[in-house]
Amino acid sequence: MNFVVKGQSYSDSLKNLSREGACIHTSRSFSIGAEISLELPPRDNGKKVVGDVVWVGPEGIGVRFRVLDRTLLEKGVPCRENQNKEFNLTEKEAHRMGKIQTRKLRWEPAAGDETTKYKLYWSENGKVDYSSNCAEVGGVTQLILPDDIPSFPRTAGNLELGIAAVNQAGNESDITKISAYFDFSVPEAPKSLMIEDL
Repeated sequence: MNFVVKGQSYSDSLKNLSREGACIHTSRSFSIGAEISLELPPRDNGKKVVGDVVWVGPEGIGVRFRVLDRTLLEKGVPCRENQNKEFNLTEKEAHRMGKIQTRKLRWEPAAGDETTKYKLYWSENGKVDYSSNCAEVGGVTQLILPDDIPSFPRTAGNLELGIAAVNQAGNESDITKISAYFDFSVPEAPKSLMIEDL
């Protein structure tokens, strides 16, 4: 699959595809929020689509299309196996997400820091390390969770989070860690709404 980020052309393999987005298998480093233009394979309608990088992992990146691809929906293209399940939501499930209370995560750069970006790590089962789920977050020093990280787990429970600084060479600092309880679950909606005459 051919794609363009910041005017630079790349070619890597397509890992999965749905009408909402795609997963690209790549070892290259991209930032969350980067605009990406993809040339879809001929078997999946062969046209160009524009999206944004929404998660970054050790084996690839997730892309959310800016306009849902109706052609793919009509063709019934399935969402193939994906380590990040965000593109597997049906329209009914997407409408059941409700409104959640967000949390702010912030940190201070180290003195004399020459960091070009940061990487957020998280673990639902145990301690955070360099093999944990992660997302590159650019040069920011605060995040609104889960809004800023689409792949962040939207569940209730204790999580360990970690932030690592990444320099231009791609080297990472030690991970600064914190544990906290998060509740991004939503209650069931009321049923059978009615209007009656008095």
